[in-house]
Amino acid sequence: MPTALLAGAALALTTLTAPGAQAGEIDAAACSWTVSTPGKSGSYVRSTATTAGCSGSSRWHAVLQWRNFLGGWTNLDEASWSGNTSVSLTYVCTPGETETYRGIIDRSDGQSKISLTRTITC
Repeated sequence: MPTALLAGAALALTTLTAPGAQAGEIDAAACSWTVSTPGKSGSYVRSTATTAGCSGSSRWHAVLQWRNFLGGWTNLDEASWSGNTSVSLTYVCTPGETETYRGIIDRSDGQSKISLTRTITC
């Protein structure tokens, strides 16, 4: 799976494309789906989930999470959609707080993609 680093935006994106898919399937060759490594913008932590070139009937779910004090993950924001779009997952963070965040995108067939984690101080 290729990973690209966007210069300037400093967001890591991971794209999954399945070879040999049939037309109309969620994972058709032209279908790509990504979730960005969370970043900070003002008092917000954001991750973006994007689907492109996928069947209009494909179903998606994305989540922004932080690592809790027990070592598990807590959902902060989430979105569900069908077809192709770009969804911003956002959390208003507390000044001075340092947490580790990640983004996840799930497709309706049960496959998931998890972003790199990033520790952010607000």
